Amino acid sequence: MNLQEALVKYGDSKVRFTGYYKYSFTFKGTTPNGHNIEVWAGGNPDDIYRFDVGLGEEILKSLDCTPHYIKVTDGDIVLVDIYEY
Repeated sequence: MNLQEALVKYGDSKVRFTGYYKYSFTFKGTTPNGHNIEVWAGGNPDDIYRFDVGLGEEILKSLDCTPHYIKVTDGDIVLVDIYEY
């Protein structure tokens, strides 16, 4: 599975902003089937220029910036771990 396929599969996940580091915004939440998801979006100043971050839950596919990292876990089991930049 590549990043675009993961975005299609998990695009309806509900995520919430949890942090920012070196131009990357981190979001964490839950997939529709109850797995944990972590997403990084941004990565450089051009990608995050005017990137609007809310404090509430957002739908992954509705983020203003395309994610470059997705990790989906079921407890301690990693189901998806994709980084493409």
